[in-house]
Amino acid sequence: MPVNLGTLNEMETAIQNSKADLSRISESRWKAILAKDERAALRARVEAAEKTLEGCHAIAKYVGNFSTPIAHEMERRREAVARDFENVKLTKDPWELHAWIKLQLLPLVNTTERMAHVAASSTGKMRGLDIDFHKWTGAKQVSKL
Repeated sequence: MPVNLGTLNEMETAIQNSKADLSRISESRWKAILAKDERAALRARVEAAEKTLEGCHAIAKYVGNFSTPIAHEMERRREAVARDFENVKLTKDPWELHAWIKLQLLPLVNTTERMAHVAASSTGKMRGLDIDFHKWTGAKQVSKL
């Protein structure tokens, strides 16, 4: 099955937008922390976790263009982490949220990002771009052509 570069560009843009949203959420979290507003900080951390899980889903869809089995495994792991997150949200306990982030979300993100970078780097090489390793920057990369 040939890879549709237009679809890949749209998916890459969605991933970049998700990362921009995370930056915005992080800023609001830091403002809440500086204002000593623990409730707002917790809400921002929950929102960041939700956006991160959405980003992992977007990346799994992106990787699915290259390997359906890998994408299915990524999505299976994301769904399991998301189910545990629903239980953590109910507690409203910042320490439990922190433990969940450290033990479940971060390992998921690390694996997901690695798979995405392999796929995106390969796609960049296929497009003739002069890159050694893909970065989600949003900047246009120069073709060798």
